Amino acid sequence: MAAPWEIVGKASNLLQLLGLDAVTLIAMAMSVLWLHDHAKEECRKLEESARMLRSLLRTPAGSWIMMEQHLQLGVLVTGALSDAHALVESYNGSTLFSRLRRGRSVSRQLRDLQGRIDSYCGLILFVNACHLIVVQANSLPSLVRTETNDGDVPPSTGHSIDAETPAAAPDDDTHVIIDVRHE
Repeated sequence: MAAPWEIVGKASNLLQLLGLDAVTLIAMAMSVLWLHDHAKEECRKLEESARMLRSLLRTPAGSWIMMEQHLQLGVLVTGALSDAHALVESYNGSTLFSRLRRGRSVSRQLRDLQGRIDSYCGLILFVNACHLIVVQANSLPSLVRTETNDGDVPPSTGHSIDAETPAAAPDDDTHVIIDVRHE
């Protein structure tokens, strides 16, 4: 039986005949290992994005999206989450050799799915922001108040502290005053 160093020596002689030297082999190995690390990082980012989407689905906007009348959107979101789970489990359950062999394609799949999930997160955040704006707008006191003239007080001439918009017609008993005081 040949010693292991003899086999390595014969393999290196064969590779040198093919034009590959030690520096090229080391560079190729480093490139493959970098792809492996890159795919591992993409997998971690996908897991974080999926975790964020799951937590955003617990918000009012997330519940609104998952409602029955928005069934199509809910199906897309749950499909993306199940795809993410399956892809992460497949990647984490694979051997080092299969990870190295599928390095670039897996990185691309992980990145594409992460982009899809991030877009759903952005949609939910947008709906949440709109919901907050509407709630705050409904809870603020009105800045515009309408006053009616009883006939004994002449309409404002525009010389008072209150700003008058628009100028009331002389025969009109109603005019709008913008109230700038905070109550």
